Amino acid sequence: LLVNTLNENFDLDIQHYAQIKFSDFTEVIDIIGGIDIELSKSEIDYINMKLHTEDKDWKNDVKASPGIVHLNGVQTLWHCRNRSIGNGDFKRTERQRDVLEILLNKALSMPITTMTHLVYEVKDHVDMNIPITTILSLGKDALLTGELEIKTYQIPFENAFQFSTKQGQSVIELDMDKTVNELHSILGFED
Repeated sequence: LLVNTLNENFDLDIQHYAQIKFSDFTEVIDIIGGIDIELSKSEIDYINMKLHTEDKDWKNDVKASPGIVHLNGVQTLWHCRNRSIGNGDFKRTERQRDVLEILLNKALSMPITTMTHLVYEVKDHVDMNIPITTILSLGKDALLTGELEIKTYQIPFENAFQFSTKQGQSVIELDMDKTVNELHSILGFED
């Protein structure tokens, strides 16, 4: 339904997907040995607070000082879910994009045999309709050519939305024409 909704709203033809549950996300992060990411003191405090109040977990506290910090799976999940620090959901999705980029770069820095083993180890934690052979082929091409450029974007795009109130709720009103045109331009669609 999500793929169909995205296709309908953004005039796309997405055929493949990958999705992951929170519990599997933490497992995947732990399988790859955690991530190194820059955190502020308030972000560290947020992770520790959520570990204590939501998870009742005091053993996974982030004890590092602000700067580049090594996070395990549960710590990374709370970092990705944080929309309290910064510009709400816009900052949260930025954190999520940053983590995905770190994960991809970490995988691509591994020897091809390690990456291949990792794909098989992680596959049971990700629900997808993409054949493993396709993932391995794309990963091999990226490693061998070294021509992988990661670009991330936020939707709604800048200047393609406005904040509004509908029935007492704060919402974002999209300019769908601008959004679809910008997305199509990024994806290289021709008119």
